[in-house]
Amino acid sequence: MICDPNSREIISQNDAMTIYNIKEKKVELCVESKNNFSCFINNKTVVSFTLVNKKTIANIYQKENDEWKNNELSIEIDSEINRVKEYNVDYVIVQCYNRTMYFLNKRTFCIDFNLFIEGKGILGEFTFINDSEIIIADKPKRLIIFNPLSIAENKEEQVDQNNSSIVIEDNNIAGMNWGIAVKGNLISIANENGLFIYKDKKLDKANHNPLSLSGCGVAISSDNIIYGDLSGKLTLLNYNTNKHSVSIPQEQEMIRCITSCDCSTKVYYGTMMGSICSYDLSFEIHTKIINLSSSITCLRINSIYLISSDISGTITVIQINLKTIVYSFKAHLPNPLNTDNNFGSLHLTAEIWSIATFPQTELN
Repeated sequence: MICDPNSREIISQNDAMTIYNIKEKKVELCVESKNNFSCFINNKTVVSFTLVNKKTIANIYQKENDEWKNNELSIEIDSEINRVKEYNVDYVIVQCYNRTMYFLNKRTFCIDFNLFIEGKGILGEFTFINDSEIIIADKPKRLIIFNPLSIAENKEEQVDQNNSSIVIEDNNIAGMNWGIAVKGNLISIANENGLFIYKDKKLDKANHNPLSLSGCGVAISSDNIIYGDLSGKLTLLNYNTNKHSVSIPQEQEMIRCITSCDCSTKVYYGTMMGSICSYDLSFEIHTKIINLSSSITCLRINSIYLISSDISGTITVIQINLKTIVYSFKAHLPNPLNTDNNFGSLHLTAEIWSIATFPQTELN
């Protein structure tokens, strides 16, 4: 989901793309298309990437006189995509199953360049350390950081050990279920092995988890790094004093995700039981904000609102101080044909795994 400056949202998942107007509480456009990933270019322009005959094509939707008009772009990618993210004011990143990142120019609507990430397997989630650098796991047990613009300027077509920085390469980041948070020169990673902190791209602290249950979610708030786990505990580490503590909520539910504002002394977390709670680091107080009917999968926050997603495919926006739902709507429904031998419940649920905001610093 991406919010534009005029409070219009785009929800892109599975076989449909929907543009929902929050202020007017109505769907402006709904398009059915295979494996749809979309992004706002501005408040009147949306680019949608869809799978056609095992290739990805792009369409541009532009709003004219309150109507969305569609034109196909001259873009064809010889792979299925698995992620689309806004990179900066100039580019959108289209990440594919073939381990290639394509950089779409927002002004020309052309692919300016693409980079192949060396390694094997499918690339997972990536995030940004600053306005220019990307951090991603290019292979098991390793994280790399690279500047795609710098690599492209040197007319290189591949990200490898020669033009990237290896953060760490060991068994500490071997787990699949890990969260990552970045603030300044700090990078924190939580997984079933514990909490690992990197400062200036080098391992600074390692707190191995005495629990056997996986860490799910990590956030940096003020001077503290906080992560939760499936046993229902919050682990806090003050990275200045190295003081380590564990906090247990009164209702000990499995923690699924965590978020916080950079300067706040509060963190917010969602649980498998559908609870959204806050924890005050100064007073060590847990407060339940609201209880939803499905497991929380993702949280995003600014100073006023908290946005959550869940396994039912629902987006919920909460006014934090009043602890009330501002609005809630169904982003997408379960697909009864979406079955898998390894994940037998896919046809019953409609998980939303990530929420992005546009512009990134505000939730309009």
